[in-house]
Amino acid sequence: MGRLDLSLSSHYSTGDYGPDQDTDIFYAPFVARAELGPWMLKLVLPYIIVSGGGVEGPAGPVAGSGGTHDGLGDIVAEVSYTFWFAQRWAPILEIGSRVKFPTADEDEGLGTGEFDVTPEIELAGILGRWTPFASAGYRVLGDSQDSTYYDGFVVTAGTTVRVTERLEAGGFLYWRQASSEVTLPRDGPPPERPRTGRADDPFEIIPYLRWTLSSSWLVDFYVSAGLSDGSPDVGTGLTLRYRISLDD
Repeated sequence: MGRLDLSLSSHYSTGDYGPDQDTDIFYAPFVARAELGPWMLKLVLPYIIVSGGGVEGPAGPVAGSGGTHDGLGDIVAEVSYTFWFAQRWAPILEIGSRVKFPTADEDEGLGTGEFDVTPEIELAGILGRWTPFASAGYRVLGDSQDSTYYDGFVVTAGTTVRVTERLEAGGFLYWRQASSEVTLPRDGPPPERPRTGRADDPFEIIPYLRWTLSSSWLVDFYVSAGLSDGSPDVGTGLTLRYRISLDD
């Protein structure tokens, strides 16, 4: 039993992330995802354009260097194992890990130049047409030459619903602990020095639609809205997916 999904996506987000200057990110990954029985293997090869300063990007922190820069983003590899239990009421359990390889050019502000690792666990249930899910992980981030990044938790919770045979809708909340620091107000009057601390945690809501065009072709569309200063104000994305059965 197996399946291979090949997809090409486009993602755009923009926001001021608290400061006055906006940061725009265009992210276009090619993704190969293989399901081999309970195992899932995924490889992400992205192209990225960053205009603005350092923020959280789709694959992790983006150093940012002002101006507009583009090139190969950070390659991401992921592996997971799914446990299916005999009881119908039992949830589906998936345990895995994600590794970000520092292939993006740090000097151009496209990445941090360091490895990141995120072990993660996900629970999902099938309740008729509804599939609620929740996941939690912990990101271990490498520090770049110029910046120190905070490790932290990542949490996702949402649901999907099958509207028709070919249309699926859903949405989820995405929260993670901020990886960067900001300058905080002074504790007292000058000459008291400014303090530093974590930036606002990114927190987004992301509704989406999935159309099954045929047994092989699918299209996903989503939008996102930032619920905190640590998130982009708005975002949108489109994915074209080609599905290949490996059972033949």
